[in-house]
Amino acid sequence: MRKVLSFPLLFVFLCASILLSAFAPLKALEIHQLTTPKGLKVWFAPDKTVPVISMAFSFENAGSAHNPPEKNGLAMMSAALMTEGAGKLDANAFSDKLAELGIGISFSVDADYFRGGFKTTLRTKDDAIGLLKDVLYKALLPKDRLEILRQQALTSLEAKLKEPNYILGDSARKGLYGDHPYAFSGEGTLESLKDISSDDIKTFLKTHLARSNLKISICGNLSTEEVMSLVDSVFADLPVQSDGQPLPKPNLSYSGQTVVTRQTIPQSVSLFYHPGLNTDDKNYLILSLVSSIFGSDFTSRLMREVREKNGLAYTVQSFLSIKKEAASLGGFVGSENAKIDEALTRIKKEFATLASFGVTEQELKDAKKAAVGSFVLRLSSTGAIAAQLLTYQEINYPASYLNERSGKINAIRLNDVNAFIKDFFDPQKLTFYVVGNPEKDLTK
Repeated sequence: MRKVLSFPLLFVFLCASILLSAFAPLKALEIHQLTTPKGLKVWFAPDKTVPVISMAFSFENAGSAHNPPEKNGLAMMSAALMTEGAGKLDANAFSDKLAELGIGISFSVDADYFRGGFKTTLRTKDDAIGLLKDVLYKALLPKDRLEILRQQALTSLEAKLKEPNYILGDSARKGLYGDHPYAFSGEGTLESLKDISSDDIKTFLKTHLARSNLKISICGNLSTEEVMSLVDSVFADLPVQSDGQPLPKPNLSYSGQTVVTRQTIPQSVSLFYHPGLNTDDKNYLILSLVSSIFGSDFTSRLMREVREKNGLAYTVQSFLSIKKEAASLGGFVGSENAKIDEALTRIKKEFATLASFGVTEQELKDAKKAAVGSFVLRLSSTGAIAAQLLTYQEINYPASYLNERSGKINAIRLNDVNAFIKDFFDPQKLTFYVVGNPEKDLTK
């Protein structure tokens, strides 16, 4: 008789399998850097295991920070409207066609990039390519759908303007970036959203989506010849030159002060910032490991000190905030109004301890293991691999970096980490932004 594992045993077995696979060495991926017959560049990772094609592409200097101030939200609205009908298909018919064929076509923006995602099976490849070309060259951009999207955006923004986390983000951006375009959320304002027209969107797409600022990555079951044919078919007819220009570098402000925005709510929320490093800095990987040790996972110092030992917060964490022209080491905490003062005090104390004494050998070992293991799990699909390759293009890493990353992390030495911490971390620059109704004056 065949034996069947009970659910608890099966669960343990699956968890063990996942963990073992996470810490196993990442199998080297074959990555081709191709130039098509029409001069377009693409990174391609073949994957013959599934009949799927995933493509990620982006247009540099075309993100929300590149909106005219009076048209804040333009890039976001453009991305949303592009798939609201194309070619001979209106919005509903286009959506139905994608669902019927199991095709994914999507667009999104961040501060610096206008991005596209594309996924299809080999069986529907030709249909998918045709639909993507229709979106890029024959998007209907219907005025009635723009009005629907506008009302949705306005309703969403009106609600967010009352939310503590949104108010906090707005306060922190303005404090950190001043009058730089990064200070704006990119979601628009109640005034600017009402002012965006279909002509604005047509002009934006025509002037910012071009061959000169295009980056493409593909992972899937194709030959290199098929990849180059696909890329030329889809993108070769884009305008040659984009009007998007690089942003100036902001003068980031790390005053070491605490800025409080009063709001009558039961819990205060806080963002805190310290200078960071862009991805091209030789110490960026070290900083990412230090951030993990300090506050990026459930075993971090902040979780242990602020949450577990003292019960001051349910969530506390650190993160790396990376933009094309700026970088910060950031963090977040939420705590009761009566406890937020102590929570911030504990964070400052832990940061000062880190700056003075560095990290331990065991902490570094655990952080390395987590960084390597989580990366393996992130590359679990063709879409994830295409997205990662696109990211490396955007930050000017070599294609080989995907296969070299684990080795670079494992080669980092404790002495180098602690020397970096001593030189780079400055508790006097740790700046806090708070929204809530704290019982004590946090600005003193």
